[in-house]
Amino acid sequence: MRISREYGASLRTSHLYYFQHGEPLTRRDLQFDVLSHIFNDEHAVFTDPIHPGCKLSFSQLYINAILSSTKTTKVMYANYAANGRITYCLS
Repeated sequence: MRISREYGASLRTSHLYYFQHGEPLTRRDLQFDVLSHIFNDEHAVFTDPIHPGCKLSFSQLYINAILSSTKTTKVMYANYAANGRITYCLS
């Protein structure tokens, strides 16, 4: 199947989406919304690699992966022990 240049050019055009007040949505806005939705979803659908019979949410799996990493600093352990949360930097 041969694609003409006009058809190929129309595939490359971008469509802009806007907020209700008229400002365009940026990639940063969309990435933040998607990531916050993923991290705030509490459905336990991921299998815990340490305890195979246990299911975890994505945020729990992410925290376990960070805390079990050899590159995690003592400061991060102390912050997690102090308030039981890890702050996500989504920017």
